[in-house]
Amino acid sequence: MASFQARVAELVEACGDALISPASKARLAALAGQIEATVPEVAVECHLGRGADAVDLTARVFPEQRDRMLRDPSLPARVRHFFCGWAEPGSDLGLIPFVELEWDHHRQGGEPWIGPAIEPNVRGGIQAIEDARQGLGVASWPCARAASALIARLGQREPAWHARLLGCFEALPRFGCINHLSLLEIRGDGRAPGFRTIGAIPGPELGRYLDAVGWRGDHPTFERLLARYAPFAGAVALDLDVHLDHAAPRVAFYVEHRAPRESSSALRELLSKLEADGLAPDGAAEALRRWVVTCTGRPGRALTFKVLCEGGAARVKVYFGSLETVP
Repeated sequence: MASFQARVAELVEACGDALISPASKARLAALAGQIEATVPEVAVECHLGRGADAVDLTARVFPEQRDRMLRDPSLPARVRHFFCGWAEPGSDLGLIPFVELEWDHHRQGGEPWIGPAIEPNVRGGIQAIEDARQGLGVASWPCARAASALIARLGQREPAWHARLLGCFEALPRFGCINHLSLLEIRGDGRAPGFRTIGAIPGPELGRYLDAVGWRGDHPTFERLLARYAPFAGAVALDLDVHLDHAAPRVAFYVEHRAPRESSSALRELLSKLEADGLAPDGAAEALRRWVVTCTGRPGRALTFKVLCEGGAARVKVYFGSLETVP
């Protein structure tokens, strides 16, 4: 298995300076060099339209890598604390299949944000998730148990917050799921307390779900963006910040291309729309097309677009992924 540093280097080498500046490439290499354990899945995140220095790094850590990283004395204290709980036998944290560590470009000090996957059956697909819930109350769902243990381990033990968390699961429609969850306040950028949730909601149920969790955003604009950039999505990959009495106006959805191909008409159309709409400026769309060409013969590559909606406007992030396996 390639080292973390080698995987990051391979990803960024294929990205032109329009996507990742030389200074950002050097910063990413330095960050990757701090992680001695091999990491099978990594991603580099670019904020289109915000300059080639707005680049983040994510490592997806599985239990095997967690145990190796725990032997590293330089592991940040918060990550060590969480990993120790995750490794504890019998804990509901053991339901977590993997944890994403994200190093944001605007954060100082080098400590990553902790973003766990809370759905143990996430790689088995939605039918496996539904099967695991059969006959259980919502609080006993594996993902709900993992989420409750997760926020407690990260410091949120107030009953009102645990009730709010359970309400988010209760609002899910059939074949809806929350796959990732973390606390906003541990991000270190002054955000109000809350949850960052990432899941999948069947398209026909999306409006009802957003209403049920108290979303205060711009429904018409969000629906227009979905129709424009994800017209054939049966389920919407939803990214939502949830506070105690409402869900924040900012909302996002993901459009993922596993093993992206230059011949993909859907990908070509998406890039053309982003370019025409001014969401991939300064040569970014052409640089993305060149990166896709480098994916030929590399089934572990992934290209994911995150379309954010806030204040009636849209912006886009792009994730360049290197995966050990493509489920």
